[in-house]
Amino acid sequence: MINKSRLVVLVFIMSILFNFLVAPAQATSNSEGSLVILTRSTTLEQNQDFRVVLAVDRAPTLSGFGPIVVSYDDTLFTYQKSEQLAGTGSFEASQTGNLITITSYGGEIPISGQTYLVGVYFKTKNTSGTGNIKIERAEAFADMNLNEVSMTFGSSVNITVQAPVVRSDNNRLSSISLSAGNLSPDFSSERLNYEVRVPSDLDKLTVTAQKDDDKASVAGGGTISLGSGNTKIEIVVTAENGEKRTYTVTAIKPAPTPTPSPTPTPSPTPEATPTPTPSPTPTPSPTPSPTPVPPAAIDLPDGSRYVVMDLPLGFIVPEGFYRTLVTIGDQTVVGFESKHGELIMLYLTDEKGYTGYHIYDETNQLVYPYLPMTVPVSSYIWMQKPDDTAVPAGFIEKNLIYNNEDLTAWQQDPALYPDADRDVYLVYLMDQLGNVGFYVYNDAFNRINPYPLTDLATPDAGVVTEPTDSPVTTPEQPVDRLPWMLIAIILAVLSIVLIGLVIWLVVRARRQGPHDDDPYDGDDDHFDGFDQGPDDQGPSDPLLDQLPKIPPVKRVD
Repeated sequence: MINKSRLVVLVFIMSILFNFLVAPAQATSNSEGSLVILTRSTTLEQNQDFRVVLAVDRAPTLSGFGPIVVSYDDTLFTYQKSEQLAGTGSFEASQTGNLITITSYGGEIPISGQTYLVGVYFKTKNTSGTGNIKIERAEAFADMNLNEVSMTFGSSVNITVQAPVVRSDNNRLSSISLSAGNLSPDFSSERLNYEVRVPSDLDKLTVTAQKDDDKASVAGGGTISLGSGNTKIEIVVTAENGEKRTYTVTAIKPAPTPTPSPTPTPSPTPEATPTPTPSPTPTPSPTPSPTPVPPAAIDLPDGSRYVVMDLPLGFIVPEGFYRTLVTIGDQTVVGFESKHGELIMLYLTDEKGYTGYHIYDETNQLVYPYLPMTVPVSSYIWMQKPDDTAVPAGFIEKNLIYNNEDLTAWQQDPALYPDADRDVYLVYLMDQLGNVGFYVYNDAFNRINPYPLTDLATPDAGVVTEPTDSPVTTPEQPVDRLPWMLIAIILAVLSIVLIGLVIWLVVRARRQGPHDDDPYDGDDDHFDGFDQGPDDQGPSDPLLDQLPKIPPVKRVD
């Protein structure tokens, strides 16, 4: 026999176990995101390296993903490598034919907006045509609670490969015109050095340069402030293929002629008379004109000089800066200060005639052009590294051409890192929040990330490099899935055991026959079923006659 209280307890325990087992499944697939494939350019030349990016949008922080399967046209592209661009975890990538399989697990991948998840690197072959790179499959995306994140995919890009374009090497000027004076000697596109003599009272000279090839670019010239003596004005012409040519115009300004003193009036000859002639009233000296105040200038320890200029009408203050007053020597001038990082910017002219925004670092006595470096979703300002800031070990100085500007940067030493990517540079930057330090810039893909980064190669075996003081981010401990799996298995086994126990108890109760609804009515000592006598204290069963007769079964206790 089994009473109702035992059944209630068993059903209650089973419901609790059922909730434990079902709750995780109910939480699954509450999140949804999208996986897309992006590339910087869809038209490339033969034998050119390029990268596509797998980006995630509208998703929570992930603990892992994969496999992601990417297909590509192997008649046009050669697969090189893959790398994880966000978060931590164990990353794996393998190639089979024209399919690339990518997985990552046991880490933490923060997702904010559209996040670059994986970079896949290719090289075009020596063949022209249009090929496709596509996400074929994307599975097992999970959040930090190991719940499944539903991910839409199927994105693809078409890339056209064409023969190399012959770029022009024309870096010549067709003319140089001046607002005052004449060039000496006469202009010739092959002659690089010229002079012009200007009046002593001329303060500014406008130099206009006309390029010979529309595909070339010109830097320098414009309106130049003239001081006494010689002023060098340089004009740099960069051809389409990157070759440069520099023209120099030297403005010669004589010193101003001093104003001569007035000739004194001679005294008259006295008359031969005893009465003396009164002395004439002396001619008053001319009132001296006030000495003009020279423009504020910054003189640096290396001998270079920068003159503060008035901001031309219509010039726009760069985003992130506001107007302020800056003290230069004993003069106060209008300048600009960054909203973050306390960076001072002035509108200056250097000795070469370049006029524009410059960063003024009074503490380290540095002046250099203002140059923003913009990449997708963020912007940085190039900084000239102070002398007391050490470059990480393993790097050598290597100039970087960015927007036709020659910048100081560093690359990994080829002697230590023979496989290092030559498109990767170490640069000194300030981010939008005012943080200043070393960053890794990939010139091929226009990407900037904090140093260190996986874009950097690891040294060959046996090569010892000096340790650096750069901080290294310690990855968080990976999520261990094994305990949850064990708990789920144990709960499932317990549920099966309890279900079996309930079935056994029900079968046993049926074999014993119906039980008395009132175990305390005193008729249970010799119970043989429901009594039909009027003296029986137990209830009679009106359905008893409708039930089939159950043969007696030997009771087993």
